[in-house]
Amino acid sequence: MFSRELTIHLDKEFITFTRKGESLVLKPVVYLDHNRPCRIISIGDPPAEQLASQIVYLFDGKDHSEDKVLILEAFFRFGFRQILGSRLSLAPNVVFEISPELIAYFVGYHRLVLHHCAKMAGAHSTQYDKNYN
Repeated sequence: MFSRELTIHLDKEFITFTRKGESLVLKPVVYLDHNRPCRIISIGDPPAEQLASQIVYLFDGKDHSEDKVLILEAFFRFGFRQILGSRLSLAPNVVFEISPELIAYFVGYHRLVLHHCAKMAGAHSTQYDKNYN
C-alpha cells in the first residue's frame, strides 16, 4: 500500500526528504544561472559544469523576496520528484520537522511561506511534527 506521508527535516546544513525509509539529503542551496537568473542550474550541489552561477542560500535569514519563495517552491518540487518518482501524481502529505537552530526562524510568516511552497510544489497537505508546534 502506498503511504502518502513524506517527512521533510529542515536544518541549516541539510534538508532531508524521507518516505518509507528512503531518504534524499540536499544542502539548502540553489544555483542560478548568472546570465539568466530565472534559470536554476543546480539544487543542493554545485553544478557539474563550471558555469557562472549565483548562489542562493535558502535559510540565511537575509532575502525574503518573492524570488526566494519561488526558489524554495522549486527546491521542494525537485525533492518530491526525486523521492516519489512516478508516484508524484499522488500528492504527498508533508510533515515538517524543524531543527532546534531553525525553530526561531520558522514562526508566523515563514511558516506560512513554508506551507505555501510545499502546496505549490504538489503537497496535498502540510503539518508540523508535534515536537515543533
